[in-house]
Amino acid sequence: MLGRCVGLPAFTDIVDAYAEMSSLSSPAAPAPPPQLSFGQNTYLSVGLSPDAPSTSGLTRRDGPPILTDPVPVSYVAPVGALADEHIYQVVGLDQASPRWAEVEKDVLAALKGVDGIKRVSVMDPPKQRFKRGGGDF
Repeated sequence: MLGRCVGLPAFTDIVDAYAEMSSLSSPAAPAPPPQLSFGQNTYLSVGLSPDAPSTSGLTRRDGPPILTDPVPVSYVAPVGALADEHIYQVVGLDQASPRWAEVEKDVLAALKGVDGIKRVSVMDPPKQRFKRGGGDF
């Protein structure tokens, strides 16, 4: 029969303490990717400068649009686990609309002028992939 040593914790106590510490330090599950509607909106990939004084106001989902003129541009989500890459949207203007063609250069230039933004590009809609036929191999 095994006895407990005086002054030492029981094995189950050690296991419980380790499990508690592990749950506190484990990274959170990644957020699911945002649902993007390319047929209704234009999406922008924005790179933030890591050495900017404060970019927290640029990445608030509930915050005001970061740009209102010539069209509103608002925050959508981060790009995966990348801390400096984010998605923004121009609501109601898809890339094929004549209005987007009129304002695209102004929107991109205005965003590039915002303190903390180092890169802006228009995201292309995803392309449909097709499987090859079985006889191609």
